[in-house]
Amino acid sequence: MESPDDVGSKRGLEKALLGSAGLGIGIVLGYVSMSAGAATETRAPAPAARSVSAASASAPARDLAPPVPAAPPVERAGYVDRSGRLAIAAEYNEAQPFQDGLARVSVGGKWGFVDREGKVVILPSFVDVSDFSEGMALVRNEEKKAGFIDRTGKLVLDYEFDVAWPFRNGVAIIGMGAEGERKYRLIRKGGESVARPPWEPLGNFSEGIAPIRVSDTQIGFFDPTGKVIVRVRLDAVRDFHDGMAVCELHGKTCAMNREWHVAISPMFESMTDFAEGVAGAAQDSHHGFVDKKGKFVIPATYDGADRFSEGLAAVARDGRWGFVDHAGQEVIETRFDEARPFVHGLAAVRVAGKFGYVDPQGRWAIEPQFVHAGDFGVEGLAPVSVMREEKSKSD
Repeated sequence: MESPDDVGSKRGLEKALLGSAGLGIGIVLGYVSMSAGAATETRAPAPAARSVSAASASAPARDLAPPVPAAPPVERAGYVDRSGRLAIAAEYNEAQPFQDGLARVSVGGKWGFVDREGKVVILPSFVDVSDFSEGMALVRNEEKKAGFIDRTGKLVLDYEFDVAWPFRNGVAIIGMGAEGERKYRLIRKGGESVARPPWEPLGNFSEGIAPIRVSDTQIGFFDPTGKVIVRVRLDAVRDFHDGMAVCELHGKTCAMNREWHVAISPMFESMTDFAEGVAGAAQDSHHGFVDKKGKFVIPATYDGADRFSEGLAAVARDGRWGFVDHAGQEVIETRFDEARPFVHGLAAVRVAGKFGYVDPQGRWAIEPQFVHAGDFGVEGLAPVSVMREEKSKSD
């Protein structure tokens, strides 16, 4: 969960979330979501003019009302297997990748969970939910209060928190009270308090530490016992990945290591999170990849760059995306309109308005056919969306 008021996390600080009006869809950290919009009006053709004789004029009038037009197709989400077969029917408004054997799905604005067979194991009854983490999931009710459920859907910690993050390292960060007067605590799964952070937490635990706002110019980090272990002069910070946290200072992007040193000074316009020892970095509007000291190991010659995953990273040139390896070799040519990282051997890519999946050699594993597509999970399923005709209520 990237923020306490948005339960539920595309390319670091530098890339805006995908979204559109009407029948729109957004993919964040690999999930598929939709919102229904207004349908385009369909008009029946006017009946052809005809002459009317006296006899016909005196005859009883017949019902000449035009037939009710068919409802336009709507976007619905389901799950495909690695062969491209729709393994879980596309009947949800929103669907997100599987995590720990369960996936979040939304029907009618409420969230629940399905298993890999498509069975609804927790009924869609929550305004918002997070993935399960350490056996618990963060949920919200209509009053926007947060609580926690177990894997059976039982509410084990009641709706009493105004802000909260999912459990990590055996504890959850929660806050109670109005903004500006809010008090924060670290709690265990039974609800008992572990510690009370002295300042406002800025995010959840990553690699065993969580950020906290000390002052306008300082960010600290505390451990699961609540102990503040360091304070650093920073304006903003992201989660730690691969031993590094991307930060912001004086309007420029930098990176800090676990020795609490700003190992990469503020000199980039943007950076991806670190993965496999490197991070995508932009300088003078050109993108390349830097090591943990800030040295370019793949020159900044691209229009865009995503993080490395499974030995490959998506890069863009002249509006087309492809993939490079750690040597900087373009192993999949830049021919896609959009490309996501490789996850479990497949990457979602878009061509001519449709998403499909390619393997690391750039061959089509699943032909382009989906409106949107997310990442595959360990269960061998990925969320996708398709256009589907809805039956009218009279059917």
